[in-house]
Amino acid sequence: MKLSKRRGGTPMSKLLNDDHSDNLPTIRITEITLENFKSVKHGKIVFNCGKKFISYGTQSDILGLYGQNGSGKTSLIEALSILKHLMSGVPVPDEYADCIDVEAEYAALSFSFEFQYPDHGGYPTNNDIRKVVYSFKLSKVAKESADTPHVYVDNETMDEFVPVSVSRVMVFDEVLKMSGTVCGQKTQLKPFCDTSKEKSYIEPSTKAKLLVGTLDEKKRVQLGINKGLAETRSQSFVFMGEMMKLYRENSGYSVYYQTLVELRVWAKYYLFVVDSKSTGLIRLNFMLPVYVNSQIQVVPIGKRFNCSEEACEDMKNCFKSLSIVLTQIVPGLTVEIMDHGQTLLKEDEIGRVVEIVAKRGNITIPLRCESDGVRKLISTLNLLIMVYNQQSTTVAYDEFDAGVFEYLLGEILQVIQSSGKGQFIFTSHNMRPLEVLNKDYIWFTTTDPDDRYIKLVGLGETNNLRRVYYREIAMHENYDNLYNETKRNMIVSAMRKAGGN
Repeated sequence: MKLSKRRGGTPMSKLLNDDHSDNLPTIRITEITLENFKSVKHGKIVFNCGKKFISYGTQSDILGLYGQNGSGKTSLIEALSILKHLMSGVPVPDEYADCIDVEAEYAALSFSFEFQYPDHGGYPTNNDIRKVVYSFKLSKVAKESADTPHVYVDNETMDEFVPVSVSRVMVFDEVLKMSGTVCGQKTQLKPFCDTSKEKSYIEPSTKAKLLVGTLDEKKRVQLGINKGLAETRSQSFVFMGEMMKLYRENSGYSVYYQTLVELRVWAKYYLFVVDSKSTGLIRLNFMLPVYVNSQIQVVPIGKRFNCSEEACEDMKNCFKSLSIVLTQIVPGLTVEIMDHGQTLLKEDEIGRVVEIVAKRGNITIPLRCESDGVRKLISTLNLLIMVYNQQSTTVAYDEFDAGVFEYLLGEILQVIQSSGKGQFIFTSHNMRPLEVLNKDYIWFTTTDPDDRYIKLVGLGETNNLRRVYYREIAMHENYDNLYNETKRNMIVSAMRKAGGN
């Protein structure tokens, strides 16, 4: 993972020195545990790369999650979205306050990562694999100003229809553990940044000194202020900007500081989470999420829009690369930015008036005239291109199959499986992937909230996973918790009753 020069102009460059920027590790999620999170009382998923060593750049890592509606598939994607917000140092949106189980005081989430470093530079070599675990708790608290529900109005995103939550998320008990070669010595998995202790802000004290330096009274006051800010902003105390600056100035660029920066870079630039809200904007023919220079830009579909000259050039290059693949998937179809000329932006900056168009041969039409499936495919493709080419990229996609032709879905996943390099996490209702993907990549939800995620075991190489899954739902030969059984005659009766017959 190498931070490009293009990204070097971001505030992230203030946290990294040049040598470190050129020697960042490849990071992959190896394990996720959820507790009291939505419909999941307890659920644990171990990725294929968490069961065996896979040298970075040699193969992709895929996780497909299947199960009936309301059984915890979207919960996994939303947990990853929260992770991205926290480690990127930005507030967790209020909507996630409703993810905490109503019967529990808090939800507990844990994510395990594997770090693999390049074979050069003054940083750990590829032989020094590290494991890092980040765990935290979330509680739901009332907003001080939320006496009555309000409606958030934003004419650009149509969010005027979404009631603002009267609650928000509070993040607490953050703990980071690390094992592997640290400071030249092999170490077991132990905490190096623990905020769950009441007697101090960061434990253990020996590690805290390598993050924030000597704890004098002035620094303790600053830590207290930061802790309060993080709680009121629904942010991570560990990864918030004020703390990252404090580490940078006082850690002596220690290995523990490097680890926190590496996680923050990965979350901000290499972790992408596509939820139902993103795809909903596409289905409404309103907005198109475009991933340009590892950042999400939401651009209008149905009208011309203004952008800077730099952004115009970036999007042109993005769509040019995307069209190379798109025309192979939908023969003859390409997409591009149509430039309608100069305009004046804020602060007298010269910009461009542009529009996204689709081309088939000599025919050019606005993208809004294409089907939902094509628009979704366009939004998705550059993420898939990154997963295919970059071992550092992790993409989590909810309902990946929606609007995608079944055979094409299987072809795309087989390409990523056979020669991709990154990590791809998806949920789906379409069963085609069960026939084409390695069985090690597939997990299922259960009807048991205390054991929400399982793998089907004891399968031979010739077993068709799709057929096995259907058989288990119908016959319960080996698993009786894959599906809450429905009876056709009861559905018929309910339909008649609902219709007044």
